[in-house]
Amino acid sequence: MQHYLQGPLLGPSLADHLALPLCPPDMDCLSPGHDRWPDQRFKVRKARKSIYVLQQEAEHLFYHGYDNYMKYAFPEDELRPLSCKPLTRDRQDPSHIGLNDALGNYSLSLVDSLSTLAILASSPSLVQQKKSLRHFQTGVAFLVEQYGDGSEGSAGQGLRARGFDVDSKVQVFETMIRGVGGLLSAHLFATGELPITGYLHEDTASTSGSTSIQWPQGFVYNGQLLRLARDLADRLVPAFHTDTGIPYPRVNLRHGIPFYSESPLHRDAEKGVCSKTQQRSPELTETCSAGAGSLLLEFTAMSRLTGDSRYETLGKRAFWSIWDRKGPTGLVGAGIDAETGLWTSSYTGIGAGIDSFYEYAGKAYILLSAVNSTSASTDGFSHRWDMPGSYLQVWTDSHTAINHHLRRGKMFIHPHYVQADLFTGATRAHWFDSLSAFYPGVLTLLGHVEEATEVHLLNTALWSRYSALPERWSTTAGSIEGGLGWWGGRPEFIESTYYLYRATRDPWYLHVGEMVLRDIKRRCWTKCGWAGIHDVRSGERSDRMESFFLSETAKYLFLLFEPEHPLNKIDAPFVFNTEGHPLILPRANNSLRTPNRASEPGTPVKSSGDSTVSTCPVPAGMQPFSLSTVAARGDIYHAANLARLHFMPTLETIESPLIEYSADHPSVSISDVRSPSNFTYYPWTLPLELIPYNATCDKMTARPTFDITFPTLPNGLLTPASLQRVLNGILVNSISGLRLGMIQDVKVDTSGVPNGGELYRVQAINNIAMGKDEKVFMARDAAANVVNPSDPNFTRVRDTAMLDLVVDVATEPIYRTDDSTTLFEHPSSDNSTSFNASASNLVDSSPAHEDPKPESNMKLAFNSLIEHFAALINNHGQELNRGRSHEYIPAVTPTGAGAAPLPDVEDALGPDPSRPPRGDLLWNTIYLVGNNCGGRLPLNIVREHQILIMKRGGCSFGQKLQNIPSVPPSKHSLQMVIVVSYDEAEEGLPSGWLVRPLLEAQQLTSTGLPRHRPIPMVMVGGGDKTYDVLRRAVGVGVKRRYSVEAQGLLILPSQESASSFSLKTPLDPHTTPFPTNMADTIPNPPPPPSTSKKHPEYPDPLIIPPLQNHKQTIIILHGRGSNAPAFGPPLLHTPVSQSQTFRSAFPHAKCIFPTASKRRAQIYHRSVINQWFDNWSLATPNEKTDLQVQGLRESSTYVHSLLKHAIAQVGAENVVLGGLSQGCAAALIALLMWDGEPIVAAFGMCGWLPFRKQMEDIFVAGESGVENASGDADDLFETRDEVDGDDDDAPTQAVAFLKEELAMSAEGCSMVVRHIPLFLGHGTEDEKVPIELGREAASCLERLGVRVNWREYDGLGHWYSSAMLGDIVDNLRLTTRWDQ
Repeated sequence: MQHYLQGPLLGPSLADHLALPLCPPDMDCLSPGHDRWPDQRFKVRKARKSIYVLQQEAEHLFYHGYDNYMKYAFPEDELRPLSCKPLTRDRQDPSHIGLNDALGNYSLSLVDSLSTLAILASSPSLVQQKKSLRHFQTGVAFLVEQYGDGSEGSAGQGLRARGFDVDSKVQVFETMIRGVGGLLSAHLFATGELPITGYLHEDTASTSGSTSIQWPQGFVYNGQLLRLARDLADRLVPAFHTDTGIPYPRVNLRHGIPFYSESPLHRDAEKGVCSKTQQRSPELTETCSAGAGSLLLEFTAMSRLTGDSRYETLGKRAFWSIWDRKGPTGLVGAGIDAETGLWTSSYTGIGAGIDSFYEYAGKAYILLSAVNSTSASTDGFSHRWDMPGSYLQVWTDSHTAINHHLRRGKMFIHPHYVQADLFTGATRAHWFDSLSAFYPGVLTLLGHVEEATEVHLLNTALWSRYSALPERWSTTAGSIEGGLGWWGGRPEFIESTYYLYRATRDPWYLHVGEMVLRDIKRRCWTKCGWAGIHDVRSGERSDRMESFFLSETAKYLFLLFEPEHPLNKIDAPFVFNTEGHPLILPRANNSLRTPNRASEPGTPVKSSGDSTVSTCPVPAGMQPFSLSTVAARGDIYHAANLARLHFMPTLETIESPLIEYSADHPSVSISDVRSPSNFTYYPWTLPLELIPYNATCDKMTARPTFDITFPTLPNGLLTPASLQRVLNGILVNSISGLRLGMIQDVKVDTSGVPNGGELYRVQAINNIAMGKDEKVFMARDAAANVVNPSDPNFTRVRDTAMLDLVVDVATEPIYRTDDSTTLFEHPSSDNSTSFNASASNLVDSSPAHEDPKPESNMKLAFNSLIEHFAALINNHGQELNRGRSHEYIPAVTPTGAGAAPLPDVEDALGPDPSRPPRGDLLWNTIYLVGNNCGGRLPLNIVREHQILIMKRGGCSFGQKLQNIPSVPPSKHSLQMVIVVSYDEAEEGLPSGWLVRPLLEAQQLTSTGLPRHRPIPMVMVGGGDKTYDVLRRAVGVGVKRRYSVEAQGLLILPSQESASSFSLKTPLDPHTTPFPTNMADTIPNPPPPPSTSKKHPEYPDPLIIPPLQNHKQTIIILHGRGSNAPAFGPPLLHTPVSQSQTFRSAFPHAKCIFPTASKRRAQIYHRSVINQWFDNWSLATPNEKTDLQVQGLRESSTYVHSLLKHAIAQVGAENVVLGGLSQGCAAALIALLMWDGEPIVAAFGMCGWLPFRKQMEDIFVAGESGVENASGDADDLFETRDEVDGDDDDAPTQAVAFLKEELAMSAEGCSMVVRHIPLFLGHGTEDEKVPIELGREAASCLERLGVRVNWREYDGLGHWYSSAMLGDIVDNLRLTTRWDQ
């Protein structure tokens, strides 16, 4: 915080006043009678004055650009602010579309500035009002002088052209939003449809009957701007002549579209134009969703002002032509061909090429919602085009799809958006572009304020980092993407800031606006205007002032700091177009419909054609002792972290061309020429008073991802045929060498689900990205050759409880009756029910499963994986089997004495599920019998039908089966009974869960005799939905499930279709709780060489495989009472730096987390817990040390076996041992007892050293012996004849004592531990293992000759921290040199 205040004192700024406490919100401190608030009244006045100063600075910012444009560049399009010259079209290079698309040679900057001048004419300053209104009116006069008044007569000829009859090939979109939009908006201001403070115009009727307005200096306004706008619009209309309704991207303002030979405009040979068969021109026909779909606001306003409906029709037709071609994801793409209507790119996002399509969907609803929805003419209109609610529905659907496919939530540090595949939703890129900064503004406008606030935080952090928004920035790399580091004055960020401030009135946004204003003045000022920034990192400027800088950036800054502006108070449905021009539908032609317009905040708004009612949210209340809800948010640091803001250095130097200029320009202060921020807080203009003292941000969630890799088998190389892109997913034909990237980014509602937890989805298969809605299809034999039949370690086991019913369903429904021999009946009303059962979650009630084996973490991981696998592909044979579709229904078999095996038939699908099933399904005569509790079925039903469908309930399962008469076996007679269960039958279980049916007694015939041929039965869930599917079934088959076991452990669960699992514990991304191959098998240690009680069983260690090739091994012991699965994964995922976790810091290291054996803890009243050894209270560590002996001996032996195995695999120079708490103590003793090769390093966290006191007593005795004059300090009971000097030193004697105490061999006490560097870390606030014990352990080990690196961590309790793990990583890198 102290660095924040470095540097010279700022000049007067918003920070000086807005941070001061204001009066209560329900009290007007400026009104008389509130003398008890004198300070507040004074501070409020100062704050308002500060905002007024900023508003004036925004005005001056505009005029500095506008005046210099008029001086140096008018009547050309734009200004070169560095060279003080005009910027015109590139006539030498027509392909220079970056310039020529916008510059049409029609004084673009003036046209774009008129609406800003009109808005500035409502300035609080009367002087500024008059100045801006005068500039607005003279600007209109200048434009008419150059291009005429838009009429047919002589007045229509201007100095430069008649109207916009110029030979300029321009982009339709840019010309529409800048040219047509600017002219229409200025006309609406000129006629009073949009407000200007103090603008009292007098309408007079001319001789022609048209209305005219007398302006000063003799100019009469009679609609010149509207006529010029129509002239320009008519020149764009030829581009709309396409078969698709999507306009061509470009048009020549004089010649139209001769370069698009395929246009229907060129098909009339009688008029001498080209025929359709003419050779196709090479002109680019690709446009974008934003370019084609963002034309309806301007054209709708044009039609309503002129009465000519064709403009509105063309604009709406283009919009809906784009929307009707949206991808399966519900999103629109970036590039589309205007002639074919096909997407030219599969990229989608919310930024460039797409942005304003979504913006106009929401704004079209607003613009149309409060006026008569009937257009000027309904000729050619589709009904939905004309309904405001239709546009709201487009926005709603788009917003839902964006959040589903593009939004990355809080688990990715901070919410942001990515680029995805239009057709699959798979992530394609991870960058943010400056155009997408518009999105928080639209979210705010449509009522999603919280989501807007989150996104805007990241934009603010990025601006704070670069003092501008780079054109494209990578969220993964944390740097500018592809060298696209320019900022040309884009307004989207400040536009969203304006909307958010209007919605929340949070002063945070005023400080953001001040930051933008200061940074623009500091970095972009030139003596002739405002330059763009060519590179936001270096500050290099570009010689161009874009017209939108005057049209939008300056305008939104002014409106942000002018809360009393009439546009901010207007009670009418106006919108800003995407160029910042206000538009409203004129009252003269359309009566207002106030019931559809919210006149009070929070009033429900209901659209025509829309059944939903939504209300705008109330701004969040202030936090206690805070003036800003944003500054007090718990995730404010998260956005800064994602932007890497905390890595930025303090700026100490002042670099700005304004320094010399500010000497004689009092409007420029030191605030404008430097940013004093060290980037600790943002925006840098935020006063410290708004930042809560000692506040704590919310916990930052690490991105949960992991890979599952299957081994490559002999003759099992991955080929292009191994993976196939099919409908709705990818078909896996072989899992040999398959790598699955898993990610947890979809919120799963597990409420009410037993053992509920978190699930993962497949985000990539062998680097092929997948969308959230895509499925992974497994061919039946995909895993057939993965398990070698001759390998005794693996077994393929059929699932006896679960299977899948494969059902052919008639898409044109047939109807069967219950309890009737009639096959068909009268149709029902609902014949198109889709089915997606999830009845594979089982609660097994059979006695054989009362005590199931505990599920391993691997099983849980694969359960989550298989959730996203479909074993079969739906709708395979639709072309060959017209009128049918396939459904897959999970089914459960019964258990008990009456259970019968399923018929021994081939699975329903052949070995290649990418093709249709081989012929019809096996069983195709089906009969529905209701609950079958009403007595014996007719014999012919059982004899003539292969499948009987029953409803559960009414009587027992045994009674249902007993009511089925016995018939001789035949392939045409009864083969299986299917019982449909309903949710209400499963009391206490979540929907979709089943209990296995229990048939307690042997099946009986209807006469009460034992049935010699029991009837196979299965049960399915889904209730009426499933029953309806089976009612329409024309074929039924079965598909069995299989699992793979290794040495009795399940490693590959049953392959399932459309199943879902619950998890007992949250799934850890990297858990591999047992060996994945025999080379990783860790044996239990041999019994120690001493006589002891039964050797304890150590559970299999948790083995986390390396991210890359296995080169190193790290063994880490958990603390007392914990276990490997609970301890290991969180440690590995802990960040040790901005870009690395503990695991990723050592990508070649396999991490082994052993679990201590179960032992009785004396201090816990002999409770059985996981502990490496028993010990008494650490408050008195030297008491009852005998409790430690057996456990330390056994755990040391076990750890030694782990070390030996690891050394045999990678060598001692690549093995590290560590531990936490009691695990640290056990590791230290194991190291002291170790006589093998010295491992490369060791570390301990929050630990202590057992028997330290006894060993130090030996040191003291040894030291006393050395000082004894007689030199006789030998042990009186020493029996060795000769003692080597090295073995006789005190440290060696201490370790020998420890070995003898633990009953471990003391021979060859080589003191290997002296050759193992040791890191010890401890928290100063450790409440369980006092730091003094750690200090004593480090001191004792140093006296033993161990190289100890001791670190203390202020404020840390009994656990590790990122800082501690980071120091461990640094220490290991230094001592192991693994990075080299």
